[in-house]
Amino acid sequence: MDKDIFGDKKTYSKVNCVLIPHDINMLFAFEQHNNTSGYTGVSYEKESGKYQIGLNMYGKRRYVGHASDPIEGYKLYIQAKLNYCDEVLSKYDFIGNETKQKIKNSLEQKLMEPLNK
Repeated sequence: MDKDIFGDKKTYSKVNCVLIPHDINMLFAFEQHNNTSGYTGVSYEKESGKYQIGLNMYGKRRYVGHASDPIEGYKLYIQAKLNYCDEVLSKYDFIGNETKQKIKNSLEQKLMEPLNK
């Protein structure tokens, strides 16, 4: 999969695009749910009165915790997603550490966008 994960996300070039395995590409796929929190990966759970945090890992939905408010929940989602990113990237010895760090930084930048609005 050729993915424009570097640069301004608008310009396709040798500098901005990289050939990456499917599971790394899926790190950049954000589920769009009709949830009441307004944040990806965070949904309000009426039974507990808390926000549940979940993300797709290894092709399955995993719930990783609860938070008392949606922003705190989204911060937990970001941390869980970045931890999962580390797991996925560690499988690929042929990807250099500098490129792995660039991938993780690009993912973190994309994840932070909703908090910076």
